[in-house]
Amino acid sequence: MSDESSIEEEIYTHEYLWRSASMLIEKAEEQNNGSYHFLLPSLLMSFMAFEAFVNFCGFVLLPDLWKDEKENFKRKGVEGKLEVIVEKLPGFSWQKGNPPYQRIKSLEDFRDIVAHGKVVATQYVAQRKEDGSHFQFKHAWDSYL
Repeated sequence: MSDESSIEEEIYTHEYLWRSASMLIEKAEEQNNGSYHFLLPSLLMSFMAFEAFVNFCGFVLLPDLWKDEKENFKRKGVEGKLEVIVEKLPGFSWQKGNPPYQRIKSLEDFRDIVAHGKVVATQYVAQRKEDGSHFQFKHAWDSYL
């Protein structure tokens, strides 16, 4: 008799990513200084969790299409995947132009900014604030924080 047994397991990536995003937000809220360094990865994890959830829905609803997901959705992105998924949901009222979708969709641009990490060079005059610190340069990702 063998001590081995066959086990089948499914890992839901979107759940792990969402938990990570949530934990990072909690850490950011605990920080007086440095919350910025927890907010950036939390935003990134949030969008990645959303994207993974879209892939999870596609895998469950349209497994044959998702077997070759990269080829079937080349250059269509999350938006193209969502359109196909929504077509499969009878009676679902897609409100693409409204929150919460527009909020999470805006994080796709943030993900691109972070993932492609281009150098941001700027020139400015540093002005001393009342507390003695200086104003710092702005980055495109600041609008997401």
